[in-house]
Amino acid sequence: MSLLRFFKKNFGLILILILSFWAIKPLFISGFFPMHDDTQVARVFEMGKVLRNGVFPVRIVPDLGYGYGYPLFNFYAPLAYYIGGLFVLLGFDALAATKIMMALGVFLAGVFMYLLAREFFGRLGGIISGLFYVYAPYHALDIYVRGDVAEFWAYAFIPLAFLGIYKVFE
Repeated sequence: MSLLRFFKKNFGLILILILSFWAIKPLFISGFFPMHDDTQVARVFEMGKVLRNGVFPVRIVPDLGYGYGYPLFNFYAPLAYYIGGLFVLLGFDALAATKIMMALGVFLAGVFMYLLAREFFGRLGGIISGLFYVYAPYHALDIYVRGDVAEFWAYAFIPLAFLGIYKVFE
């Protein structure tokens, strides 16, 4: 009975997660896809390698910059790469960890928009808003054309920031 109650209570979240799978379907294809910034796998690999060596926060990656090291994460937002690096530490190869990192960004965008919109429009409005947010053309452009990991992860957290502001003043 408690399982049924769980599904009833979290129906919107579960539906968002299930219907978001079509947005990440290209990530299930073998290999990687071409994009403007196709260094994501190398960045995730380097993040995992540096984390495995016990360095935190990661600022310099030793193998980029023609082997001289590169202060990549001084200049590029590292949050998504920490997530990908954790999957590398868990034993996933860098390609799989990169795809998981990207998929997680899509799922979080949908979930956080659902939570925000549910506050204003109810469960159905939250589901519709979350799905429209996941399937916004610009998100697909960010992931599959531009390859801008930091930007689409930022878009995942924008609804959460607005939800937090709303809850503070509620």
